[in-house]
This record gives sequence, structure tokens and C-alpha cells, in this order.
Amino acid sequence: MKQKLLLVSAAMLLMGTSAFAEWKEPTLTGTALTTATTLDESPTVYLYNVEAKGFALGANSWGTRASVGATGDSLRLVQQGEETGVYGIYDYLKNGYWSPDGVTGIWIDGTRTGWDGWVFIETDEVNHIYQITQPSLDMDATLGCSAAASTTPELNLYNKATLGQPFFDEWIIVTKADYEAAQEVFQLYNAAQSLKAAIDDAAAKYEGIDLTEPLAVYNNENSTVEELKAAEKSITEIIATYVETVLIERATVDNPVEITTKIADAEGALRKGSSNDDPPTYWSRVFTGTGNTGSIKINTWSTEGGSDGTGVLTPFIETWVGKGSSLSDQRMAHDTVRVRPGAYKITGTIRMYNESGAETISGASLFGNMNSNVIVNDELGDKSTTSSGEEGYFTYNSMLGYYAPEATTYAIVAADSALTFGYILKDANFNWSASKNYRVYYLGAADEAYKKVATESNLTLNKVVTLAMAEESGDEPTEITQSLAETLNAAIEGYLDGTNVKEAYESIYAMQAEVTANMTAWAALRKAYDDAMVIATNADIAGNDKDDLGAYLEGDVSDAFLMLELST
Repeated sequence: MKQKLLLVSAAMLLMGTSAFAEWKEPTLTGTALTTATTLDESPTVYLYNVEAKGFALGANSWGTRASVGATGDSLRLVQQGEETGVYGIYDYLKNGYWSPDGVTGIWIDGTRTGWDGWVFIETDEVNHIYQITQPSLDMDATLGCSAAASTTPELNLYNKATLGQPFFDEWIIVTKADYEAAQEVFQLYNAAQSLKAAIDDAAAKYEGIDLTEPLAVYNNENSTVEELKAAEKSITEIIATYVETVLIERATVDNPVEITTKIADAEGALRKGSSNDDPPTYWSRVFTGTGNTGSIKINTWSTEGGSDGTGVLTPFIETWVGKGSSLSDQRMAHDTVRVRPGAYKITGTIRMYNESGAETISGASLFGNMNSNVIVNDELGDKSTTSSGEEGYFTYNSMLGYYAPEATTYAIVAADSALTFGYILKDANFNWSASKNYRVYYLGAADEAYKKVATESNLTLNKVVTLAMAEESGDEPTEITQSLAETLNAAIEGYLDGTNVKEAYESIYAMQAEVTANMTAWAALRKAYDDAMVIATNADIAGNDKDDLGAYLEGDVSDAFLMLELST
């Protein structure tokens, strides 16, 4: 069952224009209400919202709420006694009558064995368009939704005149035969509209991108649902290729290029199995301190984001431990990806909760390679209210929260093209975090891009503490070969003063493994020295070997520790 369309000219196709032919929108014919007073007498029908363009069905909250979507649940409308227009709505799929939960939603999961009072008011007798009310709750409230069926919104009872936003409350009753006949047409039309939206979006975001192939599929009146969906999917790869080969060459600090499409599940939505306890697919967690408190998973069930003002809806990456505890030090990172060397900006949406309540939230940073930024700004937000949707503190159900819709850090990618990014907890004082929607932007490889990273983020050296750093802080110096420490410190100074950020960073990056190995070797030598000194100073042991050992320890080894240099 195909819908005819108007084809654009071949010349327009060659130009790569996003001018479209129009697929004919399917239409449905409504039928009048029956007067059946029992389930057995009542025919199977479907309710279709003509403005939201979708059918009534059970969805949301584990399928228990009356909603609107592309497909519908089979219903039976049972007239209540002799009162014309008053019906019970029975959902065969859920095996129960619709029953309102105040005016906030409609239960359809069979918790009620019967419910009357749904009044069908025919507002258009020719097309059989109805408004549905529940006068026992509000005489002026009608049944409807405020969003298109593509988002599967819940149905509610609202007074349309005072709501202050669009509200779709016009319904027709569709017979089973008409519903089944319309499904293929609707699927085809919806797939075409989805492809059109994807082409429009890509054309608007990426000037000069070649969308000829998906456009040709859209303009083909014989395209199938599968072909339309495949064409829409192909746009992701077209964008990725365009970004990588064309757009990225133009990247600057003031004109960054997003490369998120190259990164699998930057959104934080996929897990390795079907169980709620299965870990994320492309993200991993490593404890970095002495504790190991806190689970990590893809949360698909929490509802707080719908009412705490943050809009942090599932799915998201969750780290959690029970109320009253705090999350252990940990590093949650996306798997390493390969990107072109240069400077990068990284953003992510983060929400943190102390479920016990607190004065502040602390201990969280966003990182990219060896750079990081603390997330919380203590000056932002009103702790007495739910979130405004902007960054800052808020309270919800006696919990203190902090919401960062676009937490930001920066990173430098060295010649090996390796980039990893994510979320660091260090001395956290909260027990629940949610993160999602990570985005990665290329800033180019000019000096100004590298300086942007150096000035806008903190350099983190992954536990490598140089001799000079330790001495300046007053701490016991970390034992490391002096010449190596001097080389590392010189590179750090060059990075921090901005004279040559790129080369300095690459020197620091390249030295990490060597420095770590060197410190490990010195630590092993120190332990061996301490163990040997126990023998050399033991009064119960005598002999030339003991004397020789003592002389060696007090001579060559002590000199090595004093100078922090070894010779053979």
C-alpha cells in the first residue's frame, strides 16, 4: 500500500538540495459510537488522536499509563446503562478498564474491574470527532496530550482553555478493519517523515553536505519502510565522513567541530546484557583509592528526572551506593577512541544527589586524557527549590542535588591519537550520580587551541609527583631519578606558562610510563635497602659479609639516595 508523491527534478537532486517532495499524509475515517452495554456486544475499536496523530495505547511506567503512539491497543467502549455518551473504556491488551489517577494520568493495567463516567461529546457530527471528559473530576477537563505521538506522551485530563500550552484533545473512533488497513500506510508515512526530519537536520547543521542518496530514497514513491529507515541510518555515516574529511579542517577555538558521531555510545545508554545489573557496554569503572563502594550500571527505571526539574531522563550511567554512604574514589571512563591529534572540548550532563541531605556537593570532576575540571560551582543554584534546568544546586524530596547540564573539560590528543574521557570521583560526599549525553568537539591544532586547553583545565599527572613538586609543597620528596625529574619539570613549566603547550604536553605524555617505572624501581630499591639495613645493624650477626654489606649500604646506596642518581 503506497502513497503517491510529487518528485523533485533531477536538477534539484544533483544540486543536493533539501527541497522535498511531499508524501501524502494518511487519513482515517471516524465511526459513530455504538450503544453496546456489555463487553461481548461491544466491537473492537481504536481511539485515534487526530492532532497528536497517534493511537491510544498502554505505555510509560512499565506500560501502565494511557498514552499515544504509532500503534494502538484494542479497546471496547461499553455504554453505562441507558445514559447516552457515558462509557467505560476497556483495554483488551491490559485486561482492565481505564481509571483516572486524579488528573495526573490514566491507569490501564487492570487494577480496576470496572469504571464508568467517560463522557464522549461529539463535536463534529460529520467526521465523528469527539472530546472525552470525566465530569466527576473536572467538568471542563478533556482527555488529551501536549506532544506528538512520535514521543509517546501520556494522556491527561486538563482544562484546555487555561492550560497555557497546546493540548490535543480531538479523537475519532476507528474500526478494527480500518486500523489494520492503515498500519502499513502509517508505517510508510512515519518512516518517510522521520527520514525527512533527519535530512533537514543534517542540511541545517552541516553546510555543503552531500545528501543526494538519502534524498533520492525519500523522493522514490516505491521506497519501502525498510529502505526509508536504512536511508535515515546512513545519514549518520554521511555526517561522520563529512565531518572527518571536510568540516574538521575548518575547526578553530571559535568554530569547534563536533565529532561525537565517531564515538560509540557517547550518550551512555547501552549495556552488555538485558539485566539491570549488567555493566555499560562502552564504559568502564576503576576504583582509584582504598574503597570499592558503589555500583555502576545503565539506569533505565528512575523517574526523578521527570519531576526534579533537571530533565535527566533514563537511560543514563549511574554510580550509586545506599543512602548515608558516599561513593568511593573512582574513574569512570569511555573506552579509548582514536581521533586526530589536536585540542578537544568535552561536555557531559551530570546530576549528583546526596540522599541524606547536605550543605554542599563535592568531589566530582570531568576529565579528558590528562586534563580535568571540577564540576560543582558552590555559588550556583537555590538549595530550597527543585532545579530550574540550569546549572546549580537544588533540593528534591529532602535530597540535596547538583545539576550540570553541560559540565565541561578539555583535552589534548597526542600523536598516538588516543582519547579517553569521563568522570572522576575523589573524596566525594554524595551517594548517587547520573551522567549522560557526552559530547566531543575538535578545536583544531593551532597554538591557540592548545593554549585554550592549558588555561581552561587542570593538568592531572596520574599520581606522578615530581621531586620539585614535592619539595615545594613541603612533603617528603618522592624518590625519582633527579635528571628525569628535571626533564619532567621543565616540560610541566613549559606547559603551564603557555610558551609551547603542544610540545610540552607531548613530552609529559610520553614520559608517563618511564616516570612511573622509575618511581616503582626507586620504591623497590628503598625497600631492599631498608630490609638490608635490618641485617647490617643486627648485633647478633657478625662476620665480614655483614661488614661489607653495611659499608655498601652506607656508601654507594646512601649516595644514590642522596643524589637520586644511579651508576653501574
